Amino acid sequence: MHKPISHKLYILIDKTLKPSQQAVQACHAAIEFAKAYPDWKHESLVLLGVSCERELLDYYKRILGGCMRTAFTEPHWDNRMTAVACYGCDEYVKDLNLI
Repeated sequence: MHKPISHKLYILIDKTLKPSQQAVQACHAAIEFAKAYPDWKHESLVLLGVSCERELLDYYKRILGGCMRTAFTEPHWDNRMTAVACYGCDEYVKDLNLI
């Protein structure tokens, strides 16, 4: 039986950033996602933490196959990847903790 996809937009955030920076970067990622997928419909937003930029990049590379995703890179920090927004990716992020 096919498991239904939730209608949650997940934002994965680098936890090495200060809490205020995490909030701003999460917003940037959500805006980038909304621009990339204007027909996307949502029910909720879930913020999840990853340990560092490298882990964030690893998740971004793994989230494929029917999932929609965008990454946000911060131009003021040498285009460092700070957050990833993904939808339809429940199985990929199920082990991450809320921030």
